[in-house]
Amino acid sequence: MLHEMAHQLASEVLGGVDEPEHGPIFRNACHLLRANPKASGRYQTLHEQIQQNVVSSEDKIMVRIQKLMALAGSQNQNEAEAAMAKARQLIRKYNIKAVQTNADRSYKSIFLGSPMLRHFREDYYLANLIIDYYFVKGVWISAYVLFKAKMGRVLEISGIDKNVKIAEYIYEFIKYFIDRKWEEYTIGVSYSRYHKTDFAIGIIEGFRQKLKDQDQRNNRVTVKNWEVVAVEDPNLTQYINYKYPSVKTVSKRTGHRSHQIVADGMIIGRNLIISKGISESSQDALYLLGK
Repeated sequence: MLHEMAHQLASEVLGGVDEPEHGPIFRNACHLLRANPKASGRYQTLHEQIQQNVVSSEDKIMVRIQKLMALAGSQNQNEAEAAMAKARQLIRKYNIKAVQTNADRSYKSIFLGSPMLRHFREDYYLANLIIDYYFVKGVWISAYVLFKAKMGRVLEISGIDKNVKIAEYIYEFIKYFIDRKWEEYTIGVSYSRYHKTDFAIGIIEGFRQKLKDQDQRNNRVTVKNWEVVAVEDPNLTQYINYKYPSVKTVSKRTGHRSHQIVADGMIIGRNLIISKGISESSQDALYLLGK
């Protein structure tokens, strides 16, 4: 829609009547409207592009990450923990090097989850975890909720292809993990939906503490500066500022229904290991990295 509006803006306002269909005046109109000049009826969504972009053998970073995440599915707890930590360290190294060398990189944005009129608190906790640890930026934006015929909100993340793909995988993996563990936790017991929120927040916060501890251990043993500096991509910040010139930060403090359920969730979260693919055949299977 924005693409077509850019055509109208170019021809009726910016004087682009006599230029080629996708000429410089049209591209300027796209810039003003934050429109994609390549959009068309046959154009794949960014989500489809990212998921169908099969990892090539030349992409050594993603190939190594795939192998490490496969190892993270090992029944050997120590081997699985080490593989997951190594995968995160490799992702971090890649991003720091890209920022320090100012390597060419373009950014894409996709939704995580579905637009909803109301999101539960764990959705915001999970969003913050993904943003803090997986090298993407996120904004809660307005989006149409089809089955309610109303406007709601959805989390949109932005970053380079690799990071967006990994962040989406981590997000879906944790959501799936929470649902599975909640089913196990509630066998023979009746809890409300708000208790599930407590449980989910516990898992997310337990996993966050695990990632924090891993980073602290890595920082104590490393001697290379690129492994201890914070990763802040100024080009990605510029991209977000252009895409969303008016962003507000809102924070709310709310209590838990059951601190014990939160504590139980945290124990489970500290044992969470991100690994590659749960099932390729199941209808509810997660996307596999590289598939």
